[in-house]
Amino acid sequence: MIPLTNDFCFKSVFSRRQEQLKDFLFSILSRDYIEKYNKISFLNTELPLTNKKEYQKYVDIYVSINEKLYIDIEMNRFNFNSVKLRNVMYSSKLYSLLLEKSHKPEELKNKIFIQLNLNVKDKEYDYGEDIITLHSVKSKSKFLDNFFIILKYLDYYQRLYYNEVVRDREVVWLTAICATTFTELYEILSNILNKQDFQKFMDEMERISM
Repeated sequence: MIPLTNDFCFKSVFSRRQEQLKDFLFSILSRDYIEKYNKISFLNTELPLTNKKEYQKYVDIYVSINEKLYIDIEMNRFNFNSVKLRNVMYSSKLYSLLLEKSHKPEELKNKIFIQLNLNVKDKEYDYGEDIITLHSVKSKSKFLDNFFIILKYLDYYQRLYYNEVVRDREVVWLTAICATTFTELYEILSNILNKQDFQKFMDEMERISM
């Protein structure tokens, strides 16, 4: 099986199984989003160039939900510190693109931008999540209330799952991302998906792997 930590597999499976992508996102983000947002749209993953010499940028998965919530998902197969600068650049450019022509910067407040980093290689962390925001060092106040970079250290969630400490929906999904065999993925996802959705997702994983 090609695991979901592979960029190609991750993009392909979740772009074709959008209901499972929503389930995945809503299990990780605030539960309030389930009621507020329901229409998911895939956006262009190629960031436009400002000038012809600019470094070409591609994000892994970029979606909008009800055109209010914008989520860039980055599958980081290297240590996060080695891709941190690149991902911050991506997030800053994506956020600036939310401001449409003739709109005032204040109108950005009506939109929420989240970059979700799924970190595969970082195994030394004793916590699962970290959040990066723009804030003042002296006053500690946030500059932006609608811009977040969320880091998820997947090894932490695997430890929770396999030690049977916590097996809520978030832990199950983040553990499933790291599954390396069909048997392992089957055993993990059968805990949370109904029979029909589960079969469709497994079929898609098999199709991509073949």
